[in-house]
Amino acid sequence: MKDILGKPHALKQVNLSVVRKAIKEKGSATRAEIVAATKISVTTVRTLLTEMLMNNEIVDAGYDESIGGRKAVRYELNKNRFFGVGLCLDGDSIRYLTVNICGEIQESGVFAANENVAASICDFLDELVTKIEIKSIGIGVPGIVNGMEYQRKNPEGQLEDHPIGEAIHERYGIPVILENDLNAITLGFGRCYLKEYPEESCENINMAYVHFDNDCLSAGFLSEGRVLRGWNNFVGELGLFPVDETRTLDDLLSSPLEDDHYARIIAKLIAGICCILNPQYIALGGNDFRKDCLSMINNYFDSTLPDKMSAEILYAEDIWHDYFEGMAYLTAEQIFADVMLVRG
Repeated sequence: MKDILGKPHALKQVNLSVVRKAIKEKGSATRAEIVAATKISVTTVRTLLTEMLMNNEIVDAGYDESIGGRKAVRYELNKNRFFGVGLCLDGDSIRYLTVNICGEIQESGVFAANENVAASICDFLDELVTKIEIKSIGIGVPGIVNGMEYQRKNPEGQLEDHPIGEAIHERYGIPVILENDLNAITLGFGRCYLKEYPEESCENINMAYVHFDNDCLSAGFLSEGRVLRGWNNFVGELGLFPVDETRTLDDLLSSPLEDDHYARIIAKLIAGICCILNPQYIALGGNDFRKDCLSMINNYFDSTLPDKMSAEILYAEDIWHDYFEGMAYLTAEQIFADVMLVRG
């Protein structure tokens, strides 16, 4: 973000950003509604709307019913005028998606990454910016996010810093957001669920997403629609939980287990999550999850806790669909986050 101290051009950019956000939040708005929502003067809003129409940022969406006097013009954002780019780091490749301001995925694909991940991303973006106007960049990373960098274990088992975000932000001068891959998957799964069941509210959803992958057990959590991060952003490292004096939960699950024993362990794990966080839903997924044991897990879990402490168990079938959905939402939310007003 840019800290705006009161210069005329800078204030204009602040006002533009505020007007864009107001229209986006409302879906469509008249000039009077924008003035009421933003507290910007009628004259300034009129001038900005004229400029935005000329730049094809907004479109005339028709007229409101007249209640005396001239009918008010209603404006909508041109949802395909600006775009965001979501990037998902995946070993020696990077998956990408472009999204419009509504978070709708326009294009997706994959490109190779060399040892310098930031350089690989910049090479890709340098070409993409010649085709579309990019206003935000979201990066999903396999590690612990700390602002514009993330930490991940190196081959020696030590946490290593990867300051990837700042370099990309400095190069393109637009908002860049980093998110842990599992948090993005959890958010995406939750949003997909809400699309399927729109009668439920995003602000009220409480969910856990338990992920089984590469002999590593981890989880993401939504509380009232928000990702839980915890102190130092280490929420969800379930695999490190000790099960006896020498073994962790990861050790236990990576050992040879009969399906019945496996199901009992997962049922107890789900019960523990319910006792601590009381989520409404718990989703299970990942490449190493034994989906054939889902019915057995449900049967063992059903008799474990009182109804009000229990949760509905869901199966997360498509990790990448959820991941893309989460990154699309996070990236689109940053499209108009390039400026803010700082008050002394």
